[in-house]
Amino acid sequence: MHQLKKYKYSFIPVACLTIICIGILCGLPHNAEAAIQEYTLSGHTAYIRSIDISTDGRYLVSGGEDCIPRVWDLSNGTLFKSLTSYTEVDNKNRTHTIQGHKKEVLSCAFSQDSKVIVTGDYNGHIKLWSVDSGKITLSIDSSSGCFSERFSNDGKYLADAGVFDNITIWSTDKGAYDGHTLGVTKIPFQIAFSNDNKLVAAGNDYGKVQLWINKNGDRPELRTLSQSNKWNTVSEIAFSPDDKLLVAGSSTYPDKTRHNLKLWEVDTGRLIWSAVGDSAGLNSVTFSPDGKKIATLGESLKVWDIAGNLLKEIQLKSIATSKFRSIQKVRILSDGKIIACKSDGNSIKVWIINDE
Repeated sequence: MHQLKKYKYSFIPVACLTIICIGILCGLPHNAEAAIQEYTLSGHTAYIRSIDISTDGRYLVSGGEDCIPRVWDLSNGTLFKSLTSYTEVDNKNRTHTIQGHKKEVLSCAFSQDSKVIVTGDYNGHIKLWSVDSGKITLSIDSSSGCFSERFSNDGKYLADAGVFDNITIWSTDKGAYDGHTLGVTKIPFQIAFSNDNKLVAAGNDYGKVQLWINKNGDRPELRTLSQSNKWNTVSEIAFSPDDKLLVAGSSTYPDKTRHNLKLWEVDTGRLIWSAVGDSAGLNSVTFSPDGKKIATLGESLKVWDIAGNLLKEIQLKSIATSKFRSIQKVRILSDGKIIACKSDGNSIKVWIINDE
């Protein structure tokens, strides 16, 4: 903030002071409450299929058709690590190659503590990577392509959505199979665990949003929140921090009202409200850490209160030149900052927004 200089004399003309003040005000950002920092992340050599932002906001991970997931440092917009094959020497001085992905990476996600990344590829190979070292800590062979991966918030389980009509659950201890969700879901691309780890939720490409009880073994269905004949293409779902609410966004809107943003009460399954989150569809939704706000990302970034009132809309200037669908992600940090990102072919545009 510019400071007015203190003058020795008190008889400076009022007109001069007025001119000084106008000059100072004109030098301020047009939207001082939403200062935006922008980065373009370039390094992928093929189409990006998945993006995630760490809970602490330090890193972004991206994966796609060049088979090499990449971790980016969001403090300066630089490449932090490439997650690829590497060599290790054992205690007998023998060199071993630890294999990364050979096929396109379809999904990637951070653990809740931001220390581990999971990646899944077209051939059903799942790999857990240490963020600090960039090394593989666990490999799992699934039976199909890995379209969505999510850690439980306690880090004990990994949910994997492939081409079959259920979600497979794995133990992150040794990678053992720990059951699957019961009930037809028709490719559940979007997955979320409740913060207390008691529930698993999923939304699919046919508009169905379901809840399951998370326990060891096969997970029984608790309830269905949205039926496929009223909605379509669930783009992301998220539990509120207290697990009382579930929000979902849709990238298309076949229902007559075109409401592609919906909020449910978890305990009863009651639809609390729905709204037109974006006329062109929503690609990402998230709660703020205090549970008081919801951020949505589509053509623009919007911030809502949990009563469904639109608090703010921020236009994010992005020139989309790719013929491929943009992969998007939004996250509100504990300090109020919002991180939004959109892919454009093999690059990513990132906005860090000081919303307070």
